[in-house]
Amino acid sequence: MSWSMFNRTILTFLLFAIIGCRTTPGPTPREQAEQNWRLVRSEVKFQLATQQLDQGRLDDAITNLQEAVTLSPETPAYHRMLATCHMELGNVSGAAKHLARAEGLGDTSSEFHYALGLLSERRDELTEATGHFRMAFDTDPSRMDYLTALVESLVTLGQIDDARALIDEHLNDFDRAPKLLVVRATIAELQNDSTQADRDYAEAYSRNQEADWIGERHSLLLIRMGQFARAMPILQSLVFGDDHAAVSNSSVSSFTANINGDRSTESRPSAMLVRALATCHNRTGTPETARTILHDHLDTYGTDARAWWLLAEACVRLADWHEAHRCVDRGRKLKPDRPEWDLLRAYLIAKQEGPERASKYIERLAKNFPDFEPAQFMLESFTDTSGGSPTP
Repeated sequence: MSWSMFNRTILTFLLFAIIGCRTTPGPTPREQAEQNWRLVRSEVKFQLATQQLDQGRLDDAITNLQEAVTLSPETPAYHRMLATCHMELGNVSGAAKHLARAEGLGDTSSEFHYALGLLSERRDELTEATGHFRMAFDTDPSRMDYLTALVESLVTLGQIDDARALIDEHLNDFDRAPKLLVVRATIAELQNDSTQADRDYAEAYSRNQEADWIGERHSLLLIRMGQFARAMPILQSLVFGDDHAAVSNSSVSSFTANINGDRSTESRPSAMLVRALATCHNRTGTPETARTILHDHLDTYGTDARAWWLLAEACVRLADWHEAHRCVDRGRKLKPDRPEWDLLRAYLIAKQEGPERASKYIERLAKNFPDFEPAQFMLESFTDTSGGSPTP
Protein backbone atom coordinates (compact mmCIF):
# COMPACT_ATOMS: atom_id res chain seq x y z
CA MET A 1 0.00 0.00 0.00
CA SER A 2 1.39 3.37 -1.00
CA TRP A 3 1.76 6.18 1.49
CA SER A 4 -0.89 8.30 -0.24
CA MET A 5 -3.43 5.46 -0.24
CA PHE A 6 -2.70 4.87 3.44
CA ASN A 7 -3.38 8.52 4.19
CA ARG A 8 -6.69 8.45 2.28
CA THR A 9 -7.75 5.33 4.17
CA ILE A 10 -6.95 6.87 7.54
CA LEU A 11 -8.74 10.13 6.65
CA THR A 12 -11.81 8.23 5.47
CA PHE A 13 -11.86 6.23 8.68
CA LEU A 14 -11.54 9.35 10.81
CA LEU A 15 -14.29 11.09 8.85
CA PHE A 16 -16.75 8.27 9.41
CA ALA A 17 -15.70 8.06 13.05
CA ILE A 18 -16.42 11.78 13.55
CA ILE A 19 -19.74 11.53 11.74
CA GLY A 20 -20.65 8.50 13.80
CA CYS A 21 -19.86 10.31 17.06
CA ARG A 22 -21.97 13.30 16.14
CA THR A 23 -25.03 11.46 14.87
CA THR A 24 -27.50 10.08 17.39
CA PRO A 25 -29.09 6.93 16.15
CA GLY A 26 -32.79 7.53 15.45
CA PRO A 27 -35.57 5.46 16.95
CA THR A 28 -36.25 2.16 15.47
CA PRO A 29 -39.51 1.74 13.53
CA ARG A 30 -40.94 -0.12 16.50
CA GLU A 31 -39.94 2.66 18.94
CA GLN A 32 -41.40 5.33 16.63
CA ALA A 33 -44.67 3.41 16.39
CA GLU A 34 -44.87 3.11 20.16
CA GLN A 35 -44.19 6.84 20.57
CA ASN A 36 -46.90 7.71 18.06
CA TRP A 37 -49.32 5.40 19.84
CA ARG A 38 -48.62 7.10 23.18
CA LEU A 39 -49.32 10.50 21.62
CA VAL A 40 -52.61 9.27 20.16
CA ARG A 41 -53.67 7.74 23.47
CA SER A 42 -52.74 10.90 25.39
CA GLU A 43 -54.82 13.03 23.01
CA VAL A 44 -57.79 10.69 23.41
CA LYS A 45 -57.46 10.96 27.19
CA PHE A 46 -57.28 14.75 26.89
CA GLN A 47 -60.41 14.98 24.76
CA LEU A 48 -62.30 12.71 27.14
CA ALA A 49 -61.17 14.84 30.09
CA THR A 50 -62.36 17.97 28.26
CA GLN A 51 -65.85 16.50 27.96
CA GLN A 52 -65.84 15.40 31.61
CA LEU A 53 -64.76 18.87 32.74
CA ASP A 54 -67.66 20.42 30.80
CA GLN A 55 -69.99 17.93 32.53
CA GLY A 56 -68.62 18.77 35.97
CA ARG A 57 -67.08 15.33 36.43
CA LEU A 58 -63.87 16.73 37.85
CA ASP A 59 -62.47 13.57 39.46
CA ASP A 60 -62.85 11.62 36.23
CA ALA A 61 -61.29 14.46 34.26
CA ILE A 62 -58.28 14.57 36.59
CA THR A 63 -57.80 10.81 36.29
CA ASN A 64 -57.72 10.98 32.49
CA LEU A 65 -55.47 14.04 32.47
CA GLN A 66 -52.98 12.35 34.77
CA GLU A 67 -52.89 9.42 32.38
CA ALA A 68 -52.39 11.85 29.49
CA VAL A 69 -49.46 13.47 31.33
CA THR A 70 -47.90 10.06 31.95
CA LEU A 71 -48.13 9.27 28.24
CA SER A 72 -46.94 12.72 27.08
CA PRO A 73 -45.39 14.67 29.97
CA GLU A 74 -44.08 17.50 27.77
CA THR A 75 -47.49 18.71 26.56
CA PRO A 76 -48.37 22.04 28.28
CA ALA A 77 -52.11 21.82 27.55
CA TYR A 78 -52.48 18.77 29.79
CA HIS A 79 -50.93 20.55 32.76
CA ARG A 80 -53.01 23.66 32.01
CA MET A 81 -56.26 21.71 32.12
CA LEU A 82 -55.18 19.93 35.28
CA ALA A 83 -54.74 23.37 36.82
CA THR A 84 -58.28 24.29 35.77
CA CYS A 85 -59.67 21.14 37.40
CA HIS A 86 -57.83 21.79 40.63
CA MET A 87 -59.11 25.37 40.70
CA GLU A 88 -62.67 24.11 40.29
CA LEU A 89 -62.06 21.86 43.32
CA GLY A 90 -60.64 24.77 45.32
CA ASN A 91 -57.13 23.31 45.30
CA VAL A 92 -55.21 26.52 44.58
CA SER A 93 -51.78 25.07 45.38
CA GLY A 94 -52.37 22.14 43.02
CA ALA A 95 -53.44 24.52 40.27
CA ALA A 96 -50.36 26.68 40.80
CA LYS A 97 -48.10 23.63 40.55
CA HIS A 98 -49.49 22.56 37.20
CA LEU A 99 -49.43 26.09 35.76
CA ALA A 100 -45.80 26.42 36.83
CA ARG A 101 -45.11 23.15 34.99
CA ALA A 102 -46.90 24.46 31.86
CA GLU A 103 -44.85 27.66 32.03
CA GLY A 104 -41.67 25.63 32.37
CA LEU A 105 -42.63 23.84 29.16
CA GLY A 106 -42.80 27.20 27.37
CA ASP A 107 -46.56 27.77 27.45
CA THR A 108 -47.36 31.37 26.43
CA SER A 109 -50.81 30.71 24.98
CA SER A 110 -53.89 32.81 25.63
CA GLU A 111 -55.37 29.87 27.54
CA PHE A 112 -52.33 29.88 29.82
CA HIS A 113 -52.69 33.58 30.66
CA TYR A 114 -56.43 33.15 31.20
CA ALA A 115 -55.80 30.30 33.64
CA LEU A 116 -53.21 32.44 35.44
CA GLY A 117 -55.83 35.18 35.70
CA LEU A 118 -58.29 32.79 37.29
CA LEU A 119 -55.61 31.59 39.70
CA SER A 120 -54.74 35.17 40.65
CA GLU A 121 -58.43 35.86 41.31
CA ARG A 122 -58.57 32.89 43.66
CA ARG A 123 -55.58 34.36 45.50
CA ASP A 124 -57.23 37.82 45.66
CA GLU A 125 -54.41 39.19 43.54
CA LEU A 126 -56.78 41.34 41.51
CA THR A 127 -54.24 43.57 39.78
CA GLU A 128 -52.26 40.54 38.61
CA ALA A 129 -55.47 38.84 37.46
CA THR A 130 -56.40 41.87 35.37
CA GLY A 131 -52.97 41.84 33.75
CA HIS A 132 -53.26 38.17 32.83
CA PHE A 133 -56.79 38.59 31.45
CA ARG A 134 -55.59 41.53 29.38
CA MET A 135 -52.71 39.45 28.03
CA ALA A 136 -55.10 36.61 27.18
CA PHE A 137 -57.46 38.94 25.30
CA ASP A 138 -54.61 40.73 23.51
CA THR A 139 -53.25 37.34 22.42
CA ASP A 140 -56.63 36.10 21.19
CA PRO A 141 -59.18 38.93 20.78
CA SER A 142 -61.72 36.51 19.29
CA ARG A 143 -62.53 35.02 22.71
CA MET A 144 -65.51 36.70 24.34
CA ASP A 145 -64.89 34.95 27.66
CA TYR A 146 -61.50 36.66 27.86
CA LEU A 147 -63.13 40.03 27.28
CA THR A 148 -65.80 39.47 29.92
CA ALA A 149 -63.20 38.28 32.43
CA LEU A 150 -61.12 41.41 31.80
CA VAL A 151 -64.15 43.69 32.10
CA GLU A 152 -65.32 42.05 35.32
CA SER A 153 -61.84 42.31 36.85
CA LEU A 154 -61.72 46.01 35.99
CA VAL A 155 -65.07 46.50 37.70
CA THR A 156 -63.79 44.66 40.77
CA LEU A 157 -60.83 47.04 40.87
CA GLY A 158 -63.22 49.99 40.75
CA GLN A 159 -62.21 50.96 37.21
CA ILE A 160 -65.82 51.08 36.07
CA ASP A 161 -65.40 53.71 33.37
CA ASP A 162 -62.52 51.75 31.81
CA ALA A 163 -64.63 48.58 31.89
CA ARG A 164 -67.50 50.27 30.10
CA ALA A 165 -65.18 51.83 27.52
CA LEU A 166 -63.76 48.38 26.78
CA ILE A 167 -67.23 46.92 26.25
CA ASP A 168 -68.20 49.87 24.04
CA GLU A 169 -65.08 49.35 21.94
CA HIS A 170 -65.59 45.64 21.31
CA LEU A 171 -69.36 45.11 21.50
CA ASN A 172 -69.82 45.12 17.73
CA ASP A 173 -66.84 42.77 17.30
CA PHE A 174 -69.02 40.09 18.88
CA ASP A 175 -72.20 41.01 16.98
CA ARG A 176 -73.67 42.72 20.06
CA ALA A 177 -73.86 39.41 21.90
CA PRO A 178 -76.62 39.34 24.56
CA LYS A 179 -74.09 38.36 27.24
CA LEU A 180 -72.00 41.46 26.56
CA LEU A 181 -75.11 43.64 26.47
CA VAL A 182 -76.05 42.33 29.91
CA VAL A 183 -72.53 43.03 31.20
CA ARG A 184 -72.77 46.60 29.92
CA ALA A 185 -76.24 46.97 31.42
CA THR A 186 -74.87 45.85 34.78
CA ILE A 187 -72.06 48.38 34.53
CA ALA A 188 -74.55 51.09 33.56
CA GLU A 189 -76.54 50.30 36.69
CA LEU A 190 -73.38 50.77 38.76
CA GLN A 191 -73.00 54.16 37.07
CA ASN A 192 -76.65 55.02 37.87
CA ASP A 193 -77.35 55.12 34.14
CA SER A 194 -80.72 53.38 34.23
CA THR A 195 -81.61 54.54 30.72
CA GLN A 196 -78.65 52.75 29.14
CA ALA A 197 -79.20 49.68 31.30
CA ASP A 198 -82.84 49.60 30.19
CA ARG A 199 -81.85 49.73 26.52
CA ASP A 200 -79.21 47.03 26.85
CA TYR A 201 -81.41 44.63 28.82
CA ALA A 202 -84.24 45.15 26.32
CA GLU A 203 -81.98 44.44 23.33
CA ALA A 204 -80.37 41.44 24.99
CA TYR A 205 -83.72 39.90 25.89
CA SER A 206 -85.17 40.55 22.43
CA ARG A 207 -82.24 38.66 20.91
CA ASN A 208 -82.41 35.78 23.36
CA GLN A 209 -85.99 35.25 24.49
CA GLU A 210 -85.14 31.90 26.05
CA ALA A 211 -82.79 33.51 28.57
CA ASP A 212 -85.30 34.09 31.36
CA TRP A 213 -82.61 35.47 33.63
CA ILE A 214 -82.19 38.45 31.29
CA GLY A 215 -85.91 39.18 31.37
CA GLU A 216 -85.81 38.88 35.15
CA ARG A 217 -83.03 41.43 35.46
CA HIS A 218 -84.77 43.80 33.06
CA SER A 219 -88.13 43.60 34.83
CA LEU A 220 -86.58 44.23 38.23
CA LEU A 221 -84.74 47.26 36.85
CA LEU A 222 -88.01 48.60 35.43
CA ILE A 223 -89.64 48.21 38.84
CA ARG A 224 -86.80 50.15 40.46
CA MET A 225 -87.35 52.81 37.81
CA GLY A 226 -91.05 52.91 38.67
CA GLN A 227 -92.05 51.64 35.21
CA PHE A 228 -94.44 48.99 36.47
CA ALA A 229 -96.57 48.84 33.30
CA ARG A 230 -93.52 47.95 31.19
CA ALA A 231 -92.30 45.38 33.68
CA MET A 232 -95.67 43.62 33.89
CA PRO A 233 -95.76 41.78 30.52
CA ILE A 234 -92.19 40.54 31.00
CA LEU A 235 -93.04 39.21 34.45
CA GLN A 236 -96.28 37.63 33.25
CA SER A 237 -94.30 35.72 30.62
CA LEU A 238 -91.69 34.64 33.18
CA VAL A 239 -94.24 33.59 35.80
CA PHE A 240 -96.84 31.95 33.60
CA GLY A 241 -95.00 31.10 30.39
CA ASP A 242 -97.16 30.86 27.30
CA ASP A 243 -100.28 31.18 29.45
CA HIS A 244 -99.58 34.86 30.08
CA ALA A 245 -101.41 35.78 26.88
CA ALA A 246 -104.66 34.72 28.52
CA VAL A 247 -104.11 37.06 31.47
CA SER A 248 -105.92 40.36 31.43
CA ASN A 249 -106.77 42.89 34.05
CA SER A 250 -110.46 42.50 33.31
CA SER A 251 -110.57 38.71 33.36
CA VAL A 252 -109.55 37.48 36.78
CA SER A 253 -111.47 34.25 36.34
CA SER A 254 -109.42 33.11 33.34
CA PHE A 255 -106.30 34.30 35.13
CA THR A 256 -107.19 32.18 38.17
CA ALA A 257 -107.66 29.18 35.92
CA ASN A 258 -104.18 29.65 34.54
CA ILE A 259 -102.39 29.88 37.86
CA ASN A 260 -104.41 27.12 39.55
CA GLY A 261 -103.71 24.60 36.82
CA ASP A 262 -101.55 21.53 37.24
CA ARG A 263 -98.18 22.96 38.18
CA SER A 264 -95.69 21.03 40.28
CA THR A 265 -93.74 22.77 43.01
CA GLU A 266 -90.53 22.23 41.05
CA SER A 267 -91.87 24.12 38.02
CA ARG A 268 -93.32 27.05 39.93
CA PRO A 269 -91.73 30.47 39.40
CA SER A 270 -89.47 31.98 42.02
CA ALA A 271 -91.09 33.83 44.92
CA MET A 272 -89.22 36.98 43.92
CA LEU A 273 -90.82 37.03 40.45
CA VAL A 274 -94.30 36.40 41.85
CA ARG A 275 -93.86 39.25 44.33
CA ALA A 276 -92.57 41.51 41.57
CA LEU A 277 -95.60 40.78 39.40
CA ALA A 278 -97.96 41.40 42.33
CA THR A 279 -96.20 44.70 42.98
CA CYS A 280 -96.81 45.75 39.38
CA HIS A 281 -100.51 44.96 39.67
CA ASN A 282 -100.75 46.84 42.97
CA ARG A 283 -99.09 49.91 41.48
CA THR A 284 -101.00 49.93 38.18
CA GLY A 285 -104.49 49.83 39.62
CA THR A 286 -105.28 46.11 39.51
CA PRO A 287 -104.97 45.00 43.15
CA GLU A 288 -107.64 42.32 42.66
CA THR A 289 -105.29 40.52 40.27
CA ALA A 290 -102.42 40.99 42.71
CA ARG A 291 -104.54 39.38 45.41
CA THR A 292 -105.35 36.41 43.18
CA ILE A 293 -101.67 35.86 42.36
CA LEU A 294 -100.63 36.11 46.01
CA HIS A 295 -103.34 33.78 47.28
CA ASP A 296 -102.12 31.09 44.93
CA HIS A 297 -98.50 31.73 45.84
CA LEU A 298 -99.11 31.69 49.61
CA ASP A 299 -101.03 28.43 49.39
CA THR A 300 -97.63 26.87 48.66
CA TYR A 301 -95.21 29.32 50.27
CA GLY A 302 -97.03 30.35 53.40
CA THR A 303 -93.83 31.52 55.13
CA ASP A 304 -93.14 34.27 52.57
CA ALA A 305 -93.49 37.35 54.79
CA ARG A 306 -92.97 39.77 51.91
CA ALA A 307 -95.83 38.18 50.02
CA TRP A 308 -98.08 38.63 53.07
CA TRP A 309 -97.16 42.32 53.07
CA LEU A 310 -98.00 42.70 49.39
CA LEU A 311 -101.30 40.88 49.93
CA ALA A 312 -102.06 43.24 52.79
CA GLU A 313 -101.30 46.17 50.49
CA ALA A 314 -103.67 44.78 47.85
CA CYS A 315 -106.38 44.38 50.48
CA VAL A 316 -105.87 47.95 51.67
CA ARG A 317 -106.24 49.21 48.12
CA LEU A 318 -109.46 47.16 47.88
CA ALA A 319 -110.64 48.40 51.30
CA ASP A 320 -110.86 44.79 52.49
CA TRP A 321 -109.93 45.60 56.08
CA HIS A 322 -110.76 42.18 57.53
CA GLU A 323 -108.39 40.27 55.22
CA ALA A 324 -105.75 42.98 55.60
CA HIS A 325 -105.82 42.36 59.39
CA ARG A 326 -105.37 38.65 58.75
CA CYS A 327 -102.33 39.34 56.54
CA VAL A 328 -100.80 41.53 59.25
CA ASP A 329 -101.25 38.78 61.84
CA ARG A 330 -99.61 36.18 59.59
CA GLY A 331 -96.76 38.42 58.51
CA ARG A 332 -96.00 39.70 61.99
CA LYS A 333 -95.66 36.15 63.30
CA LEU A 334 -93.08 35.48 60.60
CA LYS A 335 -91.16 38.75 61.04
CA PRO A 336 -92.00 40.12 64.49
CA ASP A 337 -89.02 42.50 64.51
CA ARG A 338 -90.33 44.60 61.62
CA PRO A 339 -92.16 47.76 62.84
CA GLU A 340 -93.90 48.11 59.49
CA TRP A 341 -96.45 45.57 60.62
CA ASP A 342 -97.38 47.81 63.54
CA LEU A 343 -97.69 50.74 61.17
CA LEU A 344 -100.07 48.81 58.98
CA ARG A 345 -102.08 47.60 61.94
CA ALA A 346 -102.42 51.19 63.19
CA TYR A 347 -103.54 52.31 59.77
CA LEU A 348 -106.21 49.60 59.64
CA ILE A 349 -107.46 50.56 63.08
CA ALA A 350 -107.70 54.15 61.95
CA LYS A 351 -109.70 53.16 58.91
CA GLN A 352 -112.10 51.01 60.91
CA GLU A 353 -112.33 52.88 64.20
CA GLY A 354 -111.48 56.45 63.33
CA PRO A 355 -108.32 58.53 62.98
CA GLU A 356 -108.10 59.83 66.53
CA ARG A 357 -106.86 56.54 67.94
CA ALA A 358 -104.02 55.98 65.46
CA SER A 359 -103.04 59.29 63.83
CA LYS A 360 -100.04 60.16 65.96
CA TYR A 361 -98.77 56.59 65.91
CA ILE A 362 -98.92 56.46 62.12
CA GLU A 363 -97.19 59.82 61.74
CA ARG A 364 -94.40 58.82 64.09
CA LEU A 365 -93.75 55.50 62.37
CA ALA A 366 -93.93 57.01 58.89
CA LYS A 367 -91.44 59.67 59.95
CA ASN A 368 -89.06 56.96 61.13
CA PHE A 369 -89.28 55.21 57.74
CA PRO A 370 -89.35 58.04 55.17
CA ASP A 371 -88.02 55.86 52.31
CA PHE A 372 -90.48 53.01 52.83
CA GLU A 373 -92.97 53.53 50.01
CA PRO A 374 -95.87 51.49 51.41
CA ALA A 375 -95.67 53.44 54.67
CA GLN A 376 -95.82 56.72 52.80
CA PHE A 377 -98.74 55.45 50.73
CA MET A 378 -100.63 54.54 53.89
CA LEU A 379 -99.88 57.89 55.49
CA GLU A 380 -101.13 59.73 52.42
CA SER A 381 -104.19 57.50 52.25
CA PHE A 382 -104.85 58.22 55.92
CA THR A 383 -105.45 61.88 55.06
CA ASP A 384 -108.41 60.75 52.96
CA THR A 385 -111.25 61.25 55.43
CA SER A 386 -113.87 59.86 53.12
CA GLY A 387 -113.56 56.46 54.75
CA GLY A 388 -113.54 54.73 51.39
CA SER A 389 -110.82 52.95 49.48
CA PRO A 390 -107.38 54.54 49.86
CA THR A 391 -106.00 56.39 46.87
CA PRO A 392 -103.47 54.18 44.99
